[in-house]
Amino acid sequence: MKVYLGGTFDPVHNGHIYLARDLVSVLKVSELYLMPCYMAVHKNTVAASPKQRLEMLNIAVSAYPELIVDERELAQAVPSYTFDSLLSIKTDIGDEPLSFAMGIDSLLSFSDWYKADEISRLANLIVIDRPAGSFNVSDEALFDKRKESMDNLSKLGFSVIEDSSELKACQFGKAVVLSLDLYDISSTEIRNLSKERKNITHLVGTKVAEYIQAHNLYQS
Repeated sequence: MKVYLGGTFDPVHNGHIYLARDLVSVLKVSELYLMPCYMAVHKNTVAASPKQRLEMLNIAVSAYPELIVDERELAQAVPSYTFDSLLSIKTDIGDEPLSFAMGIDSLLSFSDWYKADEISRLANLIVIDRPAGSFNVSDEALFDKRKESMDNLSKLGFSVIEDSSELKACQFGKAVVLSLDLYDISSTEIRNLSKERKNITHLVGTKVAEYIQAHNLYQS
């Protein structure tokens, strides 16, 4: 089974790496692919260039052979749509099961994604849950949003399962929610700290922090 985790990685941080390694462990796979986007269609701005984000990501995963960077979205140099990327991956891997991991926050808007109603015929979904306190909404409002989003998955062709081990036997069309240890780190926080010339080594690791400093990233 191929497992993909996408993102802007602007910059990549320890939370991304810890989550990716946790997924490898929980899903019992030998590798996980990190796929940086060229241009995020759901975000207004990306501060670092595609080349810089790729270089930071390669630095961050260099100590973890189970984490592999997939550059296909960067190579296309166009706005990144998950459907197009999954179609490309599926073309490469044929009948091998494919799973795409996303945070619960992404799930809340998933039905609005480009060709969301066709993604269930390409891949399974792994939804990473987050504590209610990490959202700026009431518990009741969040419960309603989550329920609506899970209901939408069924309407979009996904069958929700409880056991993630079932993903290995399914090429596509399954969805599972995983509650993993989450790390309170955000790329926005790191960019703000960098702008204020504060230490970020504990958030991104020594080598990525040195790269950010050497290239004067996130200073304006």
